[in-house]
Amino acid sequence: FSILLIYLSFYSQSVAWTKLFDSDQKNYIIKVWLGSNLSKYIPFKVGVILRRVNEIKLRLDISFKTVTKNYLLEQVMILSSAFVISISYFFRDLLIFSLVYLLIIFTLRTFSLRKEIESNIVEAYAYYFLSQYFYLISLYLISSEIFGLFDIKYASIYIISTIVGMFVFTAPVGLGVRESVFILLLGNVSNLNEVFNFIVVARILITLVDILSYLSSFLFAKEK
Repeated sequence: FSILLIYLSFYSQSVAWTKLFDSDQKNYIIKVWLGSNLSKYIPFKVGVILRRVNEIKLRLDISFKTVTKNYLLEQVMILSSAFVISISYFFRDLLIFSLVYLLIIFTLRTFSLRKEIESNIVEAYAYYFLSQYFYLISLYLISSEIFGLFDIKYASIYIISTIVGMFVFTAPVGLGVRESVFILLLGNVSNLNEVFNFIVVARILITLVDILSYLSSFLFAKEK
């Protein structure tokens, strides 16, 4: 079930990215986003943007500047939405946090329908927030299974470590950095074996979903 939630997280991000483009080729842009996922494993974080630029310029009349701008805007939105959901650490009660967080998503979605604001940006944010929620729940389920505790802190700390990993350009997908920061933020732990199990399982599942995302990209085609 965690694999499905992680995939829904990635898919939500792909839909969010389409909102940043003034194009009717939404399916193709989703295809490009999903197909670029494996490029994250190229060091210095240049693989994704190069793949997206090449794929979009191949089929769509969208400039390099627009693709690059929207890619950078996407990173800001992912970071900010991840930061917001990491506040779940202070809630501990998943149900209460879910109600508050889903209310935020509903509010953003409602505002996006109003003409007087940048509706596309707000709607994109709603999808990025939804993406982070799917990611949080997937990590919560993994941690509950491994640690035997219904505690949201492991999931929220892992998301914080993911944020830090995004700033280390030499590490593909934050490999090693994310895990080190996670252990550091946990502090002194007596259940180190369980912590390592969580790290390994989370990394394996995310990698599998990256592969699944790439394969599923072939299901999306350019609209006529």
